[in-house]
Amino acid sequence: MELEENKVLIVDDTPANIEVLKEILEEQGFNIAVAKNGKQALLYAPKFEPDIILLDIMMPEMDGFETCERLKADDYTKDIPIIFLTAKVETEDVTKGLGLGAVDYVLKPFNHEEVLSRIKTHICLRQSVLKNEQLIKELKDTILLLNEEQRENVAKSEFLSRMSHELRTPMHAILGFSQLLQQSKNVKADDRDLDSVAQILKAGNHLLSLIDNVLDFSQVKTEIQNNYKQISTYEITKDVISSQRSLADKFKIKVVNNIQSEDNLDVKGDPKLLFQILDSFLSNGIQYNKENGSVTFEQDSNEDGFLYISVINTGDKIPDDMLEKIFEPFFRLEAHKKSVDGIGMGLTLAKKFATLMGYSISVNNLADGCCFKLKIPKG
Repeated sequence: MELEENKVLIVDDTPANIEVLKEILEEQGFNIAVAKNGKQALLYAPKFEPDIILLDIMMPEMDGFETCERLKADDYTKDIPIIFLTAKVETEDVTKGLGLGAVDYVLKPFNHEEVLSRIKTHICLRQSVLKNEQLIKELKDTILLLNEEQRENVAKSEFLSRMSHELRTPMHAILGFSQLLQQSKNVKADDRDLDSVAQILKAGNHLLSLIDNVLDFSQVKTEIQNNYKQISTYEITKDVISSQRSLADKFKIKVVNNIQSEDNLDVKGDPKLLFQILDSFLSNGIQYNKENGSVTFEQDSNEDGFLYISVINTGDKIPDDMLEKIFEPFFRLEAHKKSVDGIGMGLTLAKKFATLMGYSISVNNLADGCCFKLKIPKG
């Protein structure tokens, strides 16, 4: 990280605190601006465009909480990370600050290494997020301008190779740095420190998984017969459900597997790809569901020579004009569930994997929810 390019806005009405922080940061090459109260901070921040704001809580006229709230309400400053500076350790103050949008807080008197660790971590995380968002936008804009055949080609181009390098490298740096911070003697074994590092690791791992989704789209091989095996429908659905148990609990969704051991059938395919297909169906069924809803796995073996695995959810119906669009790269039902994680590649990959194995996917609305169905040739 090029520290000399990073800008820090210090907001504090106490000269002694400002001098200590300037001494800590100037040694590391940070570009520093100082606001002596909340009103100055609101004026300086849009012009200075800091990478991070160090904000004192106890200030006259406008305290840190109000200043933070107003910074987060401004489109020009809402995404700038804010670290509170405070001598207060009451849980309600910490909760209030984080609830207003702050990312962390540092206790007074300042510990040099702790201040630097927290600042570097949040700046590094923000820079990586911004780069990730920009590159994903470039890729999305490029692909959506092309026809279906061209989309496949561009997804295999050197552009995605550059994505791999540009996105993976900083993400691994963030995760490695966070793990070191987690083990540091300066990180006290209390809820505040552990939770802060845990949030960094969680965000980093999530971004890395998004990157992996994009890369999977370009890297999966068209010849996968060497990986073909006999796959137990009971075992694979059981493993998929187990892998998404925490997500189901988070969204308060009941997952039911009506494919029991006595109903097991063996199908031919790549176990990893079949897992990812069903995992995508389940993940969508959970996240686009309603509270206390359900997702159910069903199996049907007809005389037409095919086995059908259905994943039925009780969420909102998919608009008829979007039933096919949901399988397109980067398409998401954002108007319905803006809080759902992801970039709209899960179902795209599922359809691609199914095609590679000679399977097919369909989706249809039901009276209460919708059903994703996987059609698998027998034998």
